[in-house]
Amino acid sequence: MSQELKCPICGEPTNVYMGNARKDRLCYKHGRMANKEEIKLNDNGEYVDTATGEILNPKQKTNSKIEFTQEDSPMVIKFDSGIKCITCGFETNGKLFCTRCYKKYHDKEILIKIKNCVEIEPLDESYEGNYVCDDGHIVKSMAERDIDDYLFDKQLRHAYEPELRLKDKNGKFIIIHPDFCVFDKNDKEKILYYIEYWGYDENNRDYTKTKKFKTELYELNKVTLININAKTDLKNLKSSLKFKIENYEEEKNNFKD
Repeated sequence: MSQELKCPICGEPTNVYMGNARKDRLCYKHGRMANKEEIKLNDNGEYVDTATGEILNPKQKTNSKIEFTQEDSPMVIKFDSGIKCITCGFETNGKLFCTRCYKKYHDKEILIKIKNCVEIEPLDESYEGNYVCDDGHIVKSMAERDIDDYLFDKQLRHAYEPELRLKDKNGKFIIIHPDFCVFDKNDKEKILYYIEYWGYDENNRDYTKTKKFKTELYELNKVTLININAKTDLKNLKSSLKFKIENYEEEKNNFKD
């Protein structure tokens, strides 16, 4: 019988946001710990408590069965139970990645498409960030690179795709990832505002739906947001950024189309 994706540490369901599961399969709790670097993956593919050195998911054997189908598009992996390499399907003794794929992906982000709760399809590597910014951040588009470089040049301390936990209209917590956040110069923990770059064609229904979903969350939670729009801002991006950063209003969705 097929099983849902589970956290390799505690067995709780993998944290999934808008159909995309965490690449490491961690649950919400352990995902938060990993984001804060309270736990890390060692060279053997085991999670280690960075404070105590304790191995949280010791190496275990598995008799799991896995099926592969290779078509014109990326490989589709169908899980019966347990875990093998989620990108190539090679025998890993229960690890998320085989040795070859671990070396390739352990310090990168890849997108994984979940199908019918039992199939995983690693998307093409071009989905991963390929643009290196002046400060070392790796982003997914040239426009995001230019925004990052502007923030770095202006000495505005920032983060790329930070985790933001908001409540929807039903009071349920939703995790989203704005493109950027900018911190207060005098308070390392205080975020002044978020930046979203909207760069896709609005004729794309999925993208438009995602934009509407995120925008409603921002406004419901009174998040201070600066919108950068491909149609109106890319012709003179530096001037647009300068104006918007100097003129935004707190707790508002600023400069939306």
